Amino acid sequence: MRRTRVVSLALLLAVVVNAGVASVGLTSAEQAKASISGAYVSTENPSPGQQFTVTTNVTNVATSSDSITLTDMYVRSVSGTEEHARVEDVGSISPGNTLSVPLSLSLSDVGTHNLRVHAVVRSDSGDTQHLKYPLLVTVTKRSSVMVSVQASEPTANTDTPVNVTVANGDSNAISTVRLQLSGNGSVVDPERVTGSIDPGVDRTFRYNVTFEEAGPKTLNATATYITNDGSPKTVSDETVFSVVNESDEDQLEGRIQLVGVETSGDGIVTIQGDAANVGGTNVKSVLLRVEDTASVSPMGASGEYFVGAVNDSKFDTFELITRTKSDATEVPIRVRYLVDGERRTDTVTVNLSSTSAGAQAAAGPAPNMGGPNQGGPAPSEGRPQPRSGGALGGLGGLVLPLVAVVALGGGAYVLWKRR
Repeated sequence: MRRTRVVSLALLLAVVVNAGVASVGLTSAEQAKASISGAYVSTENPSPGQQFTVTTNVTNVATSSDSITLTDMYVRSVSGTEEHARVEDVGSISPGNTLSVPLSLSLSDVGTHNLRVHAVVRSDSGDTQHLKYPLLVTVTKRSSVMVSVQASEPTANTDTPVNVTVANGDSNAISTVRLQLSGNGSVVDPERVTGSIDPGVDRTFRYNVTFEEAGPKTLNATATYITNDGSPKTVSDETVFSVVNESDEDQLEGRIQLVGVETSGDGIVTIQGDAANVGGTNVKSVLLRVEDTASVSPMGASGEYFVGAVNDSKFDTFELITRTKSDATEVPIRVRYLVDGERRTDTVTVNLSSTSAGAQAAAGPAPNMGGPNQGGPAPSEGRPQPRSGGALGGLGGLVLPLVAVVALGGGAYVLWKRR
């Protein structure tokens, strides 16, 4: 009897331990850094073999301390391993941001397809996360009259050409065709009318649409018409477009880099250099500050320097003063600025073992730029340079005139003695 109780107790402990392990796994899942916030199908009910687009939004949570890299995204059936679409090495997502990824695919069988969108992300620290999102797509038989919406690379706040095509696949002509385009964009002249469309003929109508902001945007095209036997019919198409900002396509994000950094002094060290914007967009509110450490501390207000705004491919000078102890070998500088309304913070280390290398190793080589924000000399020119030392360092302007006077006086004395 006693042995039976011992075995039962051991089994009970094993169950408790396993429950604890399961709880730990759940806690790890709850601390996920990324999520799929939505998936949108461009065509509500595609026909067999018709190409349509699934646009998926992957978000890096704002509380995350790391950027994440979207390494793989694919669409797969729930009941098997067949992949309908895949894309790899999509890009990185900083904390609090969302990346929209379009995938094109087609389905051949009529009916409802139970699909899953899969996304694989990896954080800067090396953690990998596999995300899934359910997706139902219903494929219907092709209608004899169809309407479709097409646009190439829509960009926010610009006129985007949109073509809407009404295709008459019937064996007879259709008449009194009225087409209406609506949705998330501002449409110029949204309603079009044509008398008739012959059998087997496609009629394309061109629209100009303006989307106010980037992201997934929906356009709805609805065509009403009269068939050959006089029956009114309606056919529609809903298309989701991934609208981008112009800067996302053509420009790199603004980024501050410290270049041409020089240090001078011992105990009280002066750091001079240039804050250069090596990106393609403007940055604002650039603030530099010496970080407090066991060996380094900012010297009052001189330990902080407000550079302000720096336009793309421009720079501005700065000067910081810090107190250092005898064992100090480097000075950390915190660089804070705004890019597109988002706060960025970097830390640059300035080496004290060299008076000219400065932050080059930590911040990279100096870019070839045309001048500072207001135009002017190249980096490090036009800025006060450290004065040279020596016993006569402060009297250099008086030494040469004094020597000349003494030489003239000596020569005059020799001539007078010879007389």
